[in-house]
Amino acid sequence: EIPSSLLKLSECAFDQAEGLKSIRFPCDSQISFLDDRTFRNCYGLEEISFPPNLQVINVGCFTSATNLTNQLNGINTVLGVKY
Repeated sequence: EIPSSLLKLSECAFDQAEGLKSIRFPCDSQISFLDDRTFRNCYGLEEISFPPNLQVINVGCFTSATNLTNQLNGINTVLGVKY
């Protein structure tokens, strides 16, 4: 679980964390921004719970996180982001 006090996940924060399977943001998470390549090459990432305050997902945030494809398709329409 990501600490609720964080405001932003920076570029490449979890880049190549191949063993990462899921990311959980607490309900009171203050994260509003996911930067470019934050979860790049996280091949094992299968699940992410998006925080309620999320406003921006930079294009490329989930580059090569191929197991998330179905989940990301749903968020595209909400935030207007393409991966």
